[in-house]
Amino acid sequence: MTASKKYKALFFVLIMFVIISGCSELNDAPPEVVAENLTYTNDMKEIFDNNCIQCHIGDTPPAGYNMTSYEGVISKATAGDPNSILVIVSDDGGSMHIYYDSEQEIEKVIQWVVEDSLAQ
Repeated sequence: MTASKKYKALFFVLIMFVIISGCSELNDAPPEVVAENLTYTNDMKEIFDNNCIQCHIGDTPPAGYNMTSYEGVISKATAGDPNSILVIVSDDGGSMHIYYDSEQEIEKVIQWVVEDSLAQ
C-alpha cells in the first residue's frame, strides 16, 4: 500500500469516526416530553382540596364559589380560555396565587383549563 493510499484510508476512518460520533450524540438526546392530559378526578381535585376549599366550601362560600366538586370548580372556568377567571386568579399576580403550594400546581391549573379543557 502506498503512502497516499494509507493517508486516504486513515482520512476515511477519521471521517467515519466523526460521523458516527455525531450520530451517537443524537441518540443520547433526552426523549421528547409528552404533556400529560390532566383531569379533575386524577389531578386537579387534590390541588383544589389542598389549596382552595378551606375558604371555598359550603352553601355561602366567598365570592359564591364552592370548589368542593367538579361542577363547582367549572362554574367559574371557561374551557380553553387563557382569560378564564380561574386562570387569572391563580396565575402570578392573581388574588389566589399565594394560596397554592407550588408553581407546578398553578401550571397544572392553567394547563387543565386552557389545554385540557376542564377534563373531568
